[in-house]
Amino acid sequence: MALLTYDERSESIESSGVEINAYRKDKDLLPLLKWYQVKGADGMPVAKAKEEWRKCCSKDPPPYEKWTDADEREFLRLSQPFTLQDTELGRHQNLLKRQIISLLPNMTKAERENLTRELDIIGDADDSPQGRTVR
Repeated sequence: MALLTYDERSESIESSGVEINAYRKDKDLLPLLKWYQVKGADGMPVAKAKEEWRKCCSKDPPPYEKWTDADEREFLRLSQPFTLQDTELGRHQNLLKRQIISLLPNMTKAERENLTRELDIIGDADDSPQGRTVR
């Protein structure tokens, strides 16, 4: 048997005319109850799940959006590896670095010497961000 999409499986189960007693909760009923957004479907006993499915059969199926090519492209884009620089935190850190550099000409000699001492302390530490301590 070929693999079916969620929609095809739901439609085949709905239209097959199979007696509901033959439904298995995990393979047949659970996806349908979740599609109909029945609360507590995961922990529901089989008898209760079958009763809920009978109620759902008299209702129109819930609307849903089909997975589009644009959805697939966005999913692939979001599932690519990323670095810290690709995040809001990374962009904020870069902004702070640029602001610090722009402040240097406005600092007094004593402030620059103090900053130089702090940078020397940091420079002696491990180069990874986890190894750096701020004093």
